[in-house]
Amino acid sequence: MTSSQEKTDAFLQIAQRAEAAGEGLIEPQPLPLTYEQVFRLRAGDTAVCAAPIPESQSWFDSELGRLREVWKPYLSNCAPVFTTSRQQTELVDFEWRHGGEPGPERLPDALMGRGDWQSVTVPHYGPPIGRATVFYRKEFSVPQVPGGKRVWLHFEGVDYLAKVFVNETYIGDHEGIVGPFEFDITDYLNGEDEKNVLLIQVDNDAIMMGNDSWDSKDAGDKLYAATGPGWDEPHIGWHHCPPGMGIYRRVYLETRPEVFIEDAWVRPLLTENAIELWLEVQAREAGEAVLTALVQIHGRNFEGEVLPETELELTGLPGVGRNFYRLRLPLRSDRLWTIETPWLHSLHLRLGDDAQTIVFGLRDFRMEVEEAPKGRLFLNGQPIRLRGINTMGHEQLCVMEKNHDQLLDDLLIYKMAGINYIRFTQRPVDHEVLELCDALGLMAQADLPLFKNLRRNQFNEAVRQTSELERFVRRHPSVMVTSFFNEPFPLSWHNALHRHLGKDELNRFFDSASNAVLLENPDRVIKPVDGDYDPPSPGLPDNHCYTLWYNGHMIEFGKLAAGYWQPVKPGWHYACGEYGAEGLDPVDLMRRRYPVDWLPQSEDEEASWMPRRIRKAQSGDMYQVFYDKPDSLQGWVEASQDFQAWTVTEMTEAFRRDPRMVSFALHLGIDAFPSGWMKTIVDCERRPKKAYFAFRDALAPVLPSLRAPRRFWWDDETFSAELWVSNDRPRTQSGLELRAELRQGERVIAFLLASLPELPACDVLGLGRICFALPKVDARSALLLRIQILDTTGQLLGQSEHEFDVFARRGDLPELDLPGELTPEMIERARSGETVLCGPLPHGTYDVLDEVFEVAPIGMGELTFCSRATGHPMVEGFAANDFRLWFDERVGYASPFADSVIVGEGWSPILLAGRGGFGEMWTPHPVVAEKQIGAGSLILCQLKLPGRVTHNPPAALFLERLALSVKKSP
Repeated sequence: MTSSQEKTDAFLQIAQRAEAAGEGLIEPQPLPLTYEQVFRLRAGDTAVCAAPIPESQSWFDSELGRLREVWKPYLSNCAPVFTTSRQQTELVDFEWRHGGEPGPERLPDALMGRGDWQSVTVPHYGPPIGRATVFYRKEFSVPQVPGGKRVWLHFEGVDYLAKVFVNETYIGDHEGIVGPFEFDITDYLNGEDEKNVLLIQVDNDAIMMGNDSWDSKDAGDKLYAATGPGWDEPHIGWHHCPPGMGIYRRVYLETRPEVFIEDAWVRPLLTENAIELWLEVQAREAGEAVLTALVQIHGRNFEGEVLPETELELTGLPGVGRNFYRLRLPLRSDRLWTIETPWLHSLHLRLGDDAQTIVFGLRDFRMEVEEAPKGRLFLNGQPIRLRGINTMGHEQLCVMEKNHDQLLDDLLIYKMAGINYIRFTQRPVDHEVLELCDALGLMAQADLPLFKNLRRNQFNEAVRQTSELERFVRRHPSVMVTSFFNEPFPLSWHNALHRHLGKDELNRFFDSASNAVLLENPDRVIKPVDGDYDPPSPGLPDNHCYTLWYNGHMIEFGKLAAGYWQPVKPGWHYACGEYGAEGLDPVDLMRRRYPVDWLPQSEDEEASWMPRRIRKAQSGDMYQVFYDKPDSLQGWVEASQDFQAWTVTEMTEAFRRDPRMVSFALHLGIDAFPSGWMKTIVDCERRPKKAYFAFRDALAPVLPSLRAPRRFWWDDETFSAELWVSNDRPRTQSGLELRAELRQGERVIAFLLASLPELPACDVLGLGRICFALPKVDARSALLLRIQILDTTGQLLGQSEHEFDVFARRGDLPELDLPGELTPEMIERARSGETVLCGPLPHGTYDVLDEVFEVAPIGMGELTFCSRATGHPMVEGFAANDFRLWFDERVGYASPFADSVIVGEGWSPILLAGRGGFGEMWTPHPVVAEKQIGAGSLILCQLKLPGRVTHNPPAALFLERLALSVKKSP
């Protein structure tokens, strides 16, 4: 990736923004333990833990095959065959061309078929992005239309503005990617079997947040966030769903009666043992008689009639156009829709010559908004937590390619990781996707495609599209939540009040959009904002958090792991709609599918290769504040995937330990294309990365987890950490057993068997502390503490593992008071042959014998990691992560230990870290370095050591080496 490409990556810039200060917010504090029990391991080699679930491709493939069989009954259609008189003809083969330059002849030329056209198949999606026009043209014929019938032209989805012409006559238009639209074209058709010409002009625009992440500085009026199907082209089409254009869903002709069912859906009323059928009837002419409907309900994925055929009178004479009816029906059924048993019903509806089948699920989903704590979620009256994944495009590609089997497998891949909720990130998805979610018990969030800001002139259009989105998704029991806006920005970040809504105005949009949604569905749970950079916003607080990718983003990781969270509205629970880190694609996938110039072509080239050569990859920058630089392509893949898996484990377990975190969604699930957005945990060929298994384990239904802020111990200490258990099941868990093993290599050296107290449904308990005396060691030793929970049958419900290192105590810890200033006297001592230590120095510019250097801020957050991979003798023998997340005894968690680097010539790095920011490439610089001065040297240490030496053996050993390096003048 070139420097110019880096400068245009809006997503990296968004992540680097400082936290917006909101009024009236409070910072959630760590919760105290529920119990004060101490769980003590006792010495012994007894292995008590069950075998962990495998982390392998073979397990993945086998489990996927098993789940296909498990869920097959819920995918069945057991209802009687129900026919309709409608005749449908799908339009697939079109001619397509660019619109060319604007001018008076552009449309007439297209209508007449002039120009260079190429054959395409609809669904069709791709470039250009930004302001552009393309045309789709098709010739078709229609058999004779029977009397009393009309021909409708239906579009399931067009991106972005469609203008439709039939036989050179303008029929109508539609804006937005959100919903379907249709036109009655009967009166514009030629005679039976004569040629008709359909022309669709599709206009694209730049999106409101700007197209700069796709190398364009243009910004426009398009309601589009940053997600969609993309297209198979590596430089633009693969990367993070570029805002292309096209007819990306089906188009068909349909013959219908003059009075027909335009839309129908079922609103469950569980507490009243009833349903409400919302019926919309389209009439060509005003009716003279009241309409009657015949309704019958059967099981969809189970056998049996639920409601016998019933005749219902539609009160009110139908008028021209759309007519709205609400029909209440008694319905008592014990087949509720749940995530474990997603029972579905089929309602057969007949209205005169028209008929439809409406599939629905009986369920109730609500969010507590009246009594504190607000934001609690309930499914069918039982508390529930949303444990989810973000997705971008892979499902839509499956639908476009008519690959139903792959789409089903993709959703089962999520199910078998323990995911119960999908955030269809920042865009609507097809009915085919939501129908599978309905049948598989996967809850979903539907997002309006708004990101960063909303143009003032698009206020009304955004409200219209919000209503359209709700009408599109309301029939699906899987859709639980609607959200309007991804990551709204304070206008102060981009000085754009002349173009975008301010905060008060945006709140008016949220009010209007909410009213529009509730008009279409009174029961919808609304979360106005996902990822709030300008809090507070209405409703459930949701903050995104990339603390282990964009270096301390929104909250320091040590604080997060200790039980803190970002400031939120008082009295509310909260959510995290996005978090994660990047893990590169496997080497064999890269070699087969990446452009050759992205990859090293020789062993020598591999040593200096960086992921920056992969279009828009971020690992080549962000690794510098998290892990050592690898020296091969395979090394990069392994290091990035290891770090991604560790990130997923640490952050997900932290969220699981917090009962106030009612919803979270990892970013991302399955990649749509190679290198599309490598925060995915499954690549585009459906091979799991290590992070997939990490997420699976962290989503175990009953999860033990340690709040353990220390990663390093001395061998004369007693290990102690808090033990928390999260029960995500909707029922109380009793009779559970806790098992633990302490392992040194392959050997068990201590174990624990204990009974657990009753775990309340959908709750989190702090059970007490796990304690044990650490073994004496001659040299550092890696230990692993495995903790498991088993049920009464011996089944493993969940486990977590905590790895840490134990060091042999080395007597008194070193004492070294480094001066925080650099004086001429110190420089002169170095010239005379001494080794002089100082630091950390304040930010600024310094002069050493006319050689100027700078102590410069990191540019994004502060450091919790430094790389010891410098080859300097002072760091010989230290391990890769010895300078990561040092425990700070002053605050009780791991805190940043440096905020600056040394920028200048002539310094020999001892410890390295990255420095970067807006519009600049990240570059490595020393955090600790040595400079030869005359006969001696100056060692500058920017590490903040106070509070971090006593309980961090690597810090103590490094300080000892600093002390030993001091050399006096001869």
